[in-house]
Amino acid sequence: MTTVEISLDSKTNVFFPNSEISGKIYVNTTEAGSIRKVNVTIIGRAYVFFLVSHYQESRPYESEHYYLNENECLWKLNETNQFLNGEYWFPFKFIIPSNAPANVSEEFCEIQYFIKADIEFYGKKFGGYKKYYGFSVCPIIDLNLDPKLKLTASTEITQVEEKCFSCAKNPLNVKVSLF
Repeated sequence: MTTVEISLDSKTNVFFPNSEISGKIYVNTTEAGSIRKVNVTIIGRAYVFFLVSHYQESRPYESEHYYLNENECLWKLNETNQFLNGEYWFPFKFIIPSNAPANVSEEFCEIQYFIKADIEFYGKKFGGYKKYYGFSVCPIIDLNLDPKLKLTASTEITQVEEKCFSCAKNPLNVKVSLF
């Protein structure tokens, strides 16, 4: 039996474009003699799918684009490199491209990022074991680029609601200030 886990070195699973993502693949196995290769892949994928109706028929339209699709072999069987039963940690490191957009999950499209650990075995029908681990990419927003965002803002507003459930006997006054 083989157990595979993916862990990231970061305390959060949110990364910026042009930043480094690093972590480890943990493998615990009692099938060491049949392990052929340990791979890690980082994937950033955009996928769009929708149907267009035209004269009582629907035609599917879909597209897939990869912002990131890098594979690294962490371990490979050879004459001098033997994999024994037990626990192993394989470190990995990737750079998120500067043009990587933020995660999106909508009705017709999605942008997802994930890391895939892939253990290849000899003699197995499907050839291996795969484990996925998702993370997020958050764009860098430079507030100094828009001059309106550099200006200080201050506002005050007071409003009394008369016919709301909680305000029947004790009106609620709210004061909001933005600085």
